[in-house]
Order: sequence, then C-alpha cells, then structure tokens
Amino acid sequence: VDWSYDLLPEPERRVFHYLSVFAGGWTLEAAEAVCGGEEIEREEVLDLLMRLVDKSLVLAEVGQSDETRYRLLETLRQYGRERLVASDEAAAVQTRHAAHYLALAEDLDPERAMADNAVWSGRLATELDNLRAALHWFADMKDVESLLQLASALEWFWFFQGYAHEGERWLHEGLVSRDGASPPVRAHALSAAGMLGYRVGDYARAESLVQDSVALCRQLGERRVLAWALHALSNITRAQGKYVEADACIQEGLALG
Repeated sequence: VDWSYDLLPEPERRVFHYLSVFAGGWTLEAAEAVCGGEEIEREEVLDLLMRLVDKSLVLAEVGQSDETRYRLLETLRQYGRERLVASDEAAAVQTRHAAHYLALAEDLDPERAMADNAVWSGRLATELDNLRAALHWFADMKDVESLLQLASALEWFWFFQGYAHEGERWLHEGLVSRDGASPPVRAHALSAAGMLGYRVGDYARAESLVQDSVALCRQLGERRVLAWALHALSNITRAQGKYVEADACIQEGLALG
C-alpha cells in the first residue's frame, strides 16, 4: 500500500484521504460534496476519482438501481483514514461528510416517505452506515442541533424499517444534552421521539414527549410540526383507548392543513 500510495500525485492522495470518511460506499454526488473543498475543486473530483478506480485503489460497482457506487477495501480505508487523521483536514472533511448526509435525510421529507416508501427507505438503507457515521460525528462534536435534525429527519425510516429503538437512543441523547438545541428543532425531535416510543409500545412516555412537542409548537407557531405532532398524539391516545382525545387531535391537525 505504501508503494502504491507513494506513486500518487498530490491531488489523488488528497482525494484518497478524503474518501476514507465514507462508510459502506458512496455515490459520485457524495464524493463531490465531501472531496470538493479548499484544496480540490468540486468539478475535479470525478476525474480524480476515476484515476483512483483505474489504479484499483477504489472499487466501482453498479447497484440494483443502476446507480454506480464506489467503495474502498477496508484495509485501504483504514490506511487512508490514518493519513487523513494525521493531516490538519480531518475535521473539515468529516464535517462536510456529515453535512451531506444531513441534507440527504432532510430532502426525503415525510410526505415523500408516505408516497413512495420503498424507494425512500431503500435509499436511506443503502446509506445507513454513512448516516450513522454522521450521527456519531455530530455527537462527538457536541453539535446537538445537527444531531437532532438528522435523527428527526430519519423518523420514518426508524419507524418503518425496524430501527425504532436506535432512533429513540439518538433522539434521547440529543434531548437530554446540556448543550441544547433551538426550540423548533427540539419541537420536531420531541414529536419524533414520541412517535418512535409509540412504535415500541411505550405509550406513557410517548404521550408525554409528544404533548411537550405540541405545547412548544403552539408557543412557536410551528404549524407543520404541530400537525405531525398531533398526528402522533392521535395514534398514541387511540392505542390507549382514549378515542375522544384521539379524534380531537385528528380534527385539529386537519384544520392546520
């Protein structure tokens, strides 16, 4: 590996370092977002990536959706990671990686999730290792705002794909942090945590979390999050046989449009 690495021109070495932040593979779009920075222009990334593929340092594979994904063998990823950590760029590259996957998760909003669950959940499942890496990075950096944004954006993935307990853990970590988050982000996180609590059958705790979300949304005037929180509360109260309360939540939510 040292021999192959020493033969690389400097731009290829940088991209090789940067690619080591990915877990479980990546797309060209992701590579451009993460590798394009102060030292490497975004439009240069494709050419540099292809050079690394040609030299068998990066593997290119076509997935079931006909999208090309790239990956490093684990030995090479660890080697590149060591080189990246030894540089002064590691934090910046890791931050770009986490920001990209936060944006990806937020782009797949609840309405889209409900409309095309198979496509939406499949995309997130493919990127699950990278999403987890982003969550760990935000937690390590004590970036509670971003941690809760990402964990909340994944609410329906956690819910439908059998990861409710994991989602709950991430949301709990952010919600109990002393560093805190902005009220709108906290309101969304409380609702998401409550919905996941409902999914695993912890109705009392779920109801308490969502009621806190509803109160905060009303205080902030957050109509969209309030509508989803009321939807969650209707499910939770109905599961407990509180049909009048459930119907009231549904009616209020519908009135919000």
